[in-house]
Amino acid sequence: MNKPAHNNDTRITGTRVAASPFNAVKLELILIIIIGITLGLVVNHSIEQDAIQFIVLAAYGLLASAWIVLRVRSLARTHQQSSELASKPQTHD
Repeated sequence: MNKPAHNNDTRITGTRVAASPFNAVKLELILIIIIGITLGLVVNHSIEQDAIQFIVLAAYGLLASAWIVLRVRSLARTHQQSSELASKPQTHD
């Protein structure tokens, strides 16, 4: 059998992106958005008073945003501490 003179294989190799420490927060944000949309639909159909609808959705929004802020700050603090430890010179006694 004759082999072709050149290889037409055009696969790209070695192009991976490092995993982000914020991937867990991204998933939590997606979950928060889905729950928020669902809560909005449920509140719209079950509560007739506009003021109470606003209070429920505003409370959920504030709690969800506080959760995301706390998670990001915690991850950033952990990442900063681990990078500081990695940058310190090792001393051997």
